[in-house]
Amino acid sequence: MGRLPHTHIVFFDLHDEYRSAFPEVFDRLSRKVRHIPSAALKIPHWCLNSEEIEALFLSRESTAANQSALVKSVIKELREPAGKKAGLADSIISVDTPVYFPFDEFLERLKHLDTEMVAGAKTEKQGQWHGKLSNLVTRMESRLGVALLRRDNA
Repeated sequence: MGRLPHTHIVFFDLHDEYRSAFPEVFDRLSRKVRHIPSAALKIPHWCLNSEEIEALFLSRESTAANQSALVKSVIKELREPAGKKAGLADSIISVDTPVYFPFDEFLERLKHLDTEMVAGAKTEKQGQWHGKLSNLVTRMESRLGVALLRRDNA
């Protein structure tokens, strides 16, 4: 929006289905329409809801339902400080509240849980999530790496 300070409406047409309805020069309204290719859009991770985050990272593995619950729990917890700072009541903050959360901390928590060892009766044992998040973490790192490469080469 900083590059388009007089913008009144932002319309996301990710599949380019409405281009003919909104031509570059909209004579009827004496307005111009700027079309930005979907590949050029950069939407912050914290604007995504839980369903969109799951679509990006979770697979259909047998552990996906459990991973989904974990991902939602961690994201909600990470959104809480920004929500409180914005003056939102605890009861309003959810996994889908569009407030900032640190993605790097999200990834680090999942990595920790994937390798966590906990106290057992006599020795340490594998934690509940030990080894069950490796594929998820790899997908996240891979997609995050692609995003970082695009940003660095832009």
